[in-house]
Amino acid sequence: MAEKWCPKCETMKDEEDFPVRNDLKSGRGYWCKDCHRLYREDWLKTRPNYGREHYAKNDEIKKAHIRKMSIGRDISKVIMEALLSHTLEKGYKLDRYIKSIIQSAVDASVLSVIDPIIEQGKVLLDELQRQKVISHEVNKKKPKIITPSKKSKDNIVLLLESARRGDLSPPSNLSNAFCYIRNYKTSCKEFSEFIDEIEKTTDWMKRKKSGRKKSGIRCLSANKKHPIPIH
Repeated sequence: MAEKWCPKCETMKDEEDFPVRNDLKSGRGYWCKDCHRLYREDWLKTRPNYGREHYAKNDEIKKAHIRKMSIGRDISKVIMEALLSHTLEKGYKLDRYIKSIIQSAVDASVLSVIDPIIEQGKVLLDELQRQKVISHEVNKKKPKIITPSKKSKDNIVLLLESARRGDLSPPSNLSNAFCYIRNYKTSCKEFSEFIDEIEKTTDWMKRKKSGRKKSGIRCLSANKKHPIPIH
């Protein structure tokens, strides 16, 4: 592969490392790609708002930028060809200004339809969002309804007896049953009525869960150190 001298970094590099320049005889730029990139980065550091100022001063460039952002290259090509055909049909003079006139027509047509497109997009967005909310409400899972078994009813009777005796907590043999009823109180009418009575007559619902012991280590919160098990 042929090599080329970069006067910026004073290095011999492959031709592929130089940008393409069709206006030059060699077909490649004078500086390598790395030097171009570094130069542009340093240049932009001294002009951070160059892009905004450039577009603010040059209305035509701003229109072209909006056009590129609004329509794709293929659509722009179709519009240009259609306007060119219209120019030939009308017999307009094909001078050096005709291209800029056609481009101005494209810019004006695009800019004139941006606002209607935005408004139509807002309407469609609101409609899609409304359909999504309706669909979510329809597909929303209904709460599960539980029918208490005979054993659950017997446990409720025993727990009520314990509560009326004034016990400070549910009996140890019924603690799992009490937790089950408390967790599913919204899914069963009998469970809900039982929990309402327990809240009125006892402090069982306010009591904190005690820590469990496993392998000599008490299960405490994450911000506390585990005590060393004693063997």
